[in-house]
Amino acid sequence: MSDSIADSGHDTNSSIGTSNTNTSEITGTLGKINSNNNNKYLNYNNSDILPKLPSHKFRYSVWHDLRETCLSGDQLHAPRVRAGPPEKEKQFNSVIEDGLPIHHDMTGKRRQNHMNQLENWEGAEVINLCYQELCHEYQWKNFYRILAKCQSAVTINLSYNTMVSLKQIKFSRCEYINLHANYLGSIKLN
Repeated sequence: MSDSIADSGHDTNSSIGTSNTNTSEITGTLGKINSNNNNKYLNYNNSDILPKLPSHKFRYSVWHDLRETCLSGDQLHAPRVRAGPPEKEKQFNSVIEDGLPIHHDMTGKRRQNHMNQLENWEGAEVINLCYQELCHEYQWKNFYRILAKCQSAVTINLSYNTMVSLKQIKFSRCEYINLHANYLGSIKLN
């Protein structure tokens, strides 16, 4: 599939679908960009790898794994709680910024205790876990693990998560819950 897109930044009279020196052709999965305008655009084809963004090194990072974190889960307004894939652990100590690892050096039980202390979901009265985009089973397991700890929550927003069940979750203090855009067949909160 090939679409031509006019580069309106140079020729306001060109129209979509025309072929002139100011058009760019975009094709392929990664986007092949060709231009006849003095290399204004980088040229990529399907075999090239797009350059990584500066934030790429944080793609599997969770706030409590970062080296200098002091925020707890109950202080975050809209945290992302997706778990990283298994290869996250292989990269945990190898990601470096300014000569230092971006993650702390805790391991084992010490790391688990640090995570539990900083997450502090048990103390959160307002929980906003909407738009989590949970695609894999390991992400769902982490999401439900966190929900099970939210016993003090009074206001809960779980909208847009494609959830299908809340069977094992109990929100004993909940006064308001937003479950918009989920796939729940029934709701019985204990």
